[in-house]
Order: sequence, then C-alpha cells, then structure tokens
Amino acid sequence: MDDLLKKIRDTENQASNIIKDANAEAEKIIEASRSSAAKKTQDLKKGIYKKYADLKASKIEEALKKREEETQAGINEYISSFGDLEKKKSIAIDYINKKIFDKA
Repeated sequence: MDDLLKKIRDTENQASNIIKDANAEAEKIIEASRSSAAKKTQDLKKGIYKKYADLKASKIEEALKKREEETQAGINEYISSFGDLEKKKSIAIDYINKKIFDKA
C-alpha cells in the first residue's frame, strides 16, 4: 500500500513538474509573442512616420518650386513691363548727345 501511495505521489510530482514546465514554456512563448507584436507595431509606426515625413518633404519641395516659379514669373513680368531697356537706353543716349551738340 505504501508502495502504491509512493507511486501516486511520484506521478503527482511528475505531473506537477510537467505542468510547471508547461506554464513556464507558455510564459516564454507569450512574452516572445508580446515582444514580437511590440516590435511589429513599432516597425509599422516607423513606416507610417517615414511615409508621412516623405510626403511632407515632397509637399514642401513642391511648394518651394511653385514659389520659385511664381517669383521668377513676377520678376520676368516686372522686367518686361519696362519694355526694351537697351532700346530706351540708346534713345536716351542719342537724345542727350543731340542736346549736347545742339548747345555747342
């Protein structure tokens, strides 16, 4: 009878050890999956932030390019509003020379 009780206790101890080992292994697996999920979440966040930053950078580049084009168009329009400056300059020089020679 004692022998049978001893075998039952040994079996209970073995079962208890198996359950403890299984629980420990399950905790390791759960922790690993949490770490993996956290890493995947972090990687996804980084991807989203990078995509957003790239989009923002491209919008800034487009805005700068558009502003540069508008500025250049404004400058060109301003310059063209004067007409042909070289022609006006030669007319002014001819006028001044004529006035100087008329007085002389």
